[in-house]
Amino acid sequence: MMKSLNKNKQQGGGHLIAIVVIIVLGLISLLGFFYWQNFVSLQFNTTDTVGDPDPKSKIEPTKKTSEIIQLENSDMNRYVNYEKGFEFLFPKQILTNNQCQEFNARRDNYGNWYPSERHYGGADGAVDVIILESGDEYIMAPKHTVVQSSPKGSDEEGYIFTSCEVVPTTVQIIERTKKDNYGIENIGLEYRSFRVSEAKNYEDALAVSRNIFNDPNGTVLWFSDGVDDRQSGEFKYDPKVERSGGFAYNLWYYPEKNKLAYIMFGHSRWFAYLDGSNNTYDDRVVESFKLLSE
Repeated sequence: MMKSLNKNKQQGGGHLIAIVVIIVLGLISLLGFFYWQNFVSLQFNTTDTVGDPDPKSKIEPTKKTSEIIQLENSDMNRYVNYEKGFEFLFPKQILTNNQCQEFNARRDNYGNWYPSERHYGGADGAVDVIILESGDEYIMAPKHTVVQSSPKGSDEEGYIFTSCEVVPTTVQIIERTKKDNYGIENIGLEYRSFRVSEAKNYEDALAVSRNIFNDPNGTVLWFSDGVDDRQSGEFKYDPKVERSGGFAYNLWYYPEKNKLAYIMFGHSRWFAYLDGSNNTYDDRVVESFKLLSE
């Protein structure tokens, strides 16, 4: 009888120990689950988003608004303007004034030389071509410019420039060429100007053209130039306003793309080849101009 009781006690103790073990294992599992949820998992999540807690806060790389593409085996480079949607080719170098030349003599009206005070003139050479951007105007110009000045102005035999310097071409230098002060300053600079503007219809195209040509009452005669998607324009100034001189230009309207393009050549077509011939780059530049595909 005593042995039976001891046996039952031993069996009961064994069950109790098993229950305790199960409870302990359950608590360990539960604690492990909470530990994973609150510590380990959090660390993994933090590692994944370090430096980027908000995907929307990523800084987008700055997009190019324009670029110059160097062309191999060519005397031209390509300028592409992504913001306005156009491109054209331009010469890498041209033959133009690139240095100052000193003189100590002048010619009379018969072509004879005679001694005079020291003065300067420009001399030609190869100059790199650059593109300057100024507002909605894009300018093709030589990298350097010869600037001559004459504090005395002109005398009875013409202008004599007593100082000369070669300076980097800037938008400010180009603006100085537009002033009528040849007797005081001579800037030996040729440049070409490009503009591309939005124009939803012919009325808009007229308004933009009037702004370009600085004539609020001018009109435009549009005609086909053989290119399917554009019309060429001839600007007619207000006849009531007296004007002198003029300059070459191209004025194009693209009705399907709602854009107006303007290319200004100035008073001469003088973006000359380096070989000293009479050939210029102007026609090639114009023929290469096109709007980008949207």
